[in-house]
Amino acid sequence: MAIQLFSSVRRHIVIFLLVVIVCGGGGAGITYVIPPLYQAEASIVANFNETDQSSDSKYNDILVNQMLMQTYEGVVKSHSIAKVAKDKLKSSESPKDLLGQIEVKSNPGTLILTIYARYNNPRSAVDIANAFAEAFVENGPSIVKNANITILDKAVYENSLNSVRPKLFIVAASVFMGIILGLSFSLLLERKKLKKSLKKSYNIPATLKREMA
Repeated sequence: MAIQLFSSVRRHIVIFLLVVIVCGGGGAGITYVIPPLYQAEASIVANFNETDQSSDSKYNDILVNQMLMQTYEGVVKSHSIAKVAKDKLKSSESPKDLLGQIEVKSNPGTLILTIYARYNNPRSAVDIANAFAEAFVENGPSIVKNANITILDKAVYENSLNSVRPKLFIVAASVFMGIILGLSFSLLLERKKLKKSLKKSYNIPATLKREMA
């Protein structure tokens, strides 16, 4: 099978290379059309204020805190927090649009929330992540009773300079797709050629047909 495939590509090398070049060029073109996307992240520690210092109470507080991490995620992604973040940013975008640019995740087994912000320039991504973190710290305790929320790490500009939409990967994926399509076209052309050859080999000449009739 591998020998047959190699032979097919060799006989139709022009078509194969043309398909690979077109796909690779298309992938390279896409990287220039689609703007880069930058990501910034800010982390927050969120727990409850302890009301009882007994060991059993502390253990229960830990369990409750871990169970409430999804609640904290929902609060960060709420319209009210987004509205405060919008005011901090002095942005013309709506709270709904800003919410579409963030993602909130909790680290399993910890009390840490991470806010990821993505935007087409790194400075804005940093500002959005920090605005949501600050808005949650300032307003979270009034939404979740006895919540104790502090910023662990703010988003930093220097850590957000690399695009999360890698150009090299897009080009490589396009070239790989071109190779697959090129192989498919080569096999298809080879099959058509073989079919014509067999048809021609087994075709009865017209003169012989008349004699047989």
